Amino acid sequence: MSIMSSTPAMAPQGWTVSLVRLELAAKLSLYRQQSSSSDDPVQVRAEVIAEVRNFEPDTTQETALRATLGDYSPASESLEEEVKLIENMIMHWSESNERSATISGAMSNAVDGPSTDGTIPTSCSDALSSHPRPASSPSPSESSPSKRPRLSDNTQLASSDSSCAQPSASILSAQTTGPRPTKKASEQFFATSELLFLLCSCLTIERIDLLALSKVSKKLRAVALQVLVHEFSIPLSRTRKALILLRGNPDLVEKIRFLRIWDDDVGCGIACAGICNWRSLGGFLAIVERRSTWPLPHVDLALNPADLTRLLQELSMVPPLLERLAALRVVTGRSDRSSAVWQSPPHPAVTPGRHQTIHALSSIASLICYAQDFTDSNVLRRLHLELWESSQDDDDAFLCSRWSRFTGRVAEYLTDLTFLFSHDFDANFGCEILLEACWRSLRRLEIVGVDKIDEDEDEDASRDLGEALKRFSQTDNQIEDLSLCLSCPQTSTMGWLEGTFPRLKKCSFILHRNDTPRLTSFLLRHPEIRELTLHGPQIDATLLQGRDAPFSALRVFGGSKEAANVLLQHGAKLQHLQLDGLWHLLSPRLPAQLLTDKESAGRITCLDIQLSSWQVDRMLLQLQGLLGAGAFPSLIELLVSANESREKNSSDPVACLEKVLEELTRMNLGTLKALRVRYSETKRLPSDEALEGIPFDFPPALAYLAFCPKNAETAQYYRILRAPPNSTADATTTPGRKLPRLQRLPPSFRLKVNTEDGTWEAPGELRREHSLFDHSGDEPRLKML
Repeated sequence: MSIMSSTPAMAPQGWTVSLVRLELAAKLSLYRQQSSSSDDPVQVRAEVIAEVRNFEPDTTQETALRATLGDYSPASESLEEEVKLIENMIMHWSESNERSATISGAMSNAVDGPSTDGTIPTSCSDALSSHPRPASSPSPSESSPSKRPRLSDNTQLASSDSSCAQPSASILSAQTTGPRPTKKASEQFFATSELLFLLCSCLTIERIDLLALSKVSKKLRAVALQVLVHEFSIPLSRTRKALILLRGNPDLVEKIRFLRIWDDDVGCGIACAGICNWRSLGGFLAIVERRSTWPLPHVDLALNPADLTRLLQELSMVPPLLERLAALRVVTGRSDRSSAVWQSPPHPAVTPGRHQTIHALSSIASLICYAQDFTDSNVLRRLHLELWESSQDDDDAFLCSRWSRFTGRVAEYLTDLTFLFSHDFDANFGCEILLEACWRSLRRLEIVGVDKIDEDEDEDASRDLGEALKRFSQTDNQIEDLSLCLSCPQTSTMGWLEGTFPRLKKCSFILHRNDTPRLTSFLLRHPEIRELTLHGPQIDATLLQGRDAPFSALRVFGGSKEAANVLLQHGAKLQHLQLDGLWHLLSPRLPAQLLTDKESAGRITCLDIQLSSWQVDRMLLQLQGLLGAGAFPSLIELLVSANESREKNSSDPVACLEKVLEELTRMNLGTLKALRVRYSETKRLPSDEALEGIPFDFPPALAYLAFCPKNAETAQYYRILRAPPNSTADATTTPGRKLPRLQRLPPSFRLKVNTEDGTWEAPGELRREHSLFDHSGDEPRLKML
């Protein structure tokens, strides 16, 4: 049975090789590789292509070649692979191969071509003399030696009694032993699949992801895909396309090591998109579960509460994947906690069947316990729960019983725990149960409560929660990152601030103003804190009197200008400053210490500011007041966002971005390398084509740009490409495209996977988590690449 490509192979020079000749070339190449001592299969393929490209089927040349093959019949797998290799070589036929084939073809015509008088030449000299020479051909002394094949010294052209076959063999031997255009090492490298795969395996996925797969060869694309799917992140709305990809390329399933499935529209949930998406998800999970490579990939799930009922059905069909579940997140899109006072969503984020939703969550927890108990698995590392609705029926009762078993099962090895709840959830929901468990490996803890707790009804609940927090802080814990956001008056009576966390390096607090004195004492007991975020309470300066630089380790701070000013006055060497602006102010204010102390201002490498409006004139006025007159000479990164406004004259995203870049260029910020603009007035950003077509003005050193809508999950990241320093190119390289220009960075530029435990970075935590540089060390470090 013939194994052929579906279409003729076309070379870049314009010539084609038919389907029949492709198969013949493949058989001839395999035959010569096995029967000859040549150790260069690439050269053998090039010679075979040069032979078969110039004759048609059913000719004398084809008959002779087929007679050479005889009864030779290679294995179908080898023949199919050889056809692909030859087809690929033709599609990427180099100029050196073309020159070599032209010389070989000219010699073949000179030796074997028919004479002009119709007689068959009887000697080599007759053959050469019978071949017509062009009238305009230069003399031997004028012709270039590189264009005339050189014969060996023992070649006898005057032997009239020798047969034609002998001179022909001599001439062909002279041709093969003479100077031949050599194939570059790079061309041979990229023609070898094993070497390509080795290269891609050594590079990081971020480098491979920079390839434009639509513009590279099929071989390079196939090799790159095997590396790209190592870390496979799929939004729920694209599961059907992912399913089609894996069905068409079953070998890719074996290469997946880390799998992330996330809801790309947490506002409505994928349940609203139709049952076909869930069927696709079920088919996708089934393909991954049935693969032959073990162990199965680590799985990270991030879903809306409305998705849990259908998710329970799908997960119950693939128990082996539950054994590999590394992270479970129930998110509602409320993860960006950038203000001190929150309100519960005006419209329920959970569908009306709340009891079924809570029951599904509990059932999923039971499934995880059963699956991981069965195999003694301990891969679950991150648990993130956002539950904003009030409890109904007997929810509290079954949460107490089932939740206790679940937390007891995962407490020994869970490293990241986030629990967000609304005021209507009382302590019986599970806060106390969570804190009473023995968290031996927990490194990050986040507990968030929204709205103000009713003083009369929930005083007992808040007291119980405070006591549980106090007991937890007094245990031998391993907490390094602590986030507590409880902005109700009752938290001022809680005892958690009296505890100690020996390993604490990073903390974020949104508390009531009555907590200020005890919070200050808490910070003094933890002098190794490097990153601090405060909303609500201030720093009590009276407790800091007589202390010598108690905050010398602090590098990153987010909060009010008053708190930042106190920290700067008492030894904080801030490099990343996040200022919260008030909506009614014309411009956010800088701490007074930065205005009077040039040394403190000179340390700032990242400034995160919140403007009051996206109205262009007001926005530019605020930027001028903050960054004018060289206020921050070492500024490397700038993060700009604004409160949502109801102004009808708020500018569109592209206009705002264009004006911001124009104003920053006018300020001559020579050290600015990264800019992040969050435009919260829209959920969707303009297309890449729309942005690339705009001749933006960029600050001289700007290298990276992040453009974010209201949902930070869909942020777009760009790299700014500039003309080389010594380039003599014109101002434009292509019509309508002006240098410098924007290049869209791939998805791997954003979220990273921890290859040790299989969990992915959480999107949309605090605003400073979206910075492109890490400013907590001695020097800013680009953390995305």
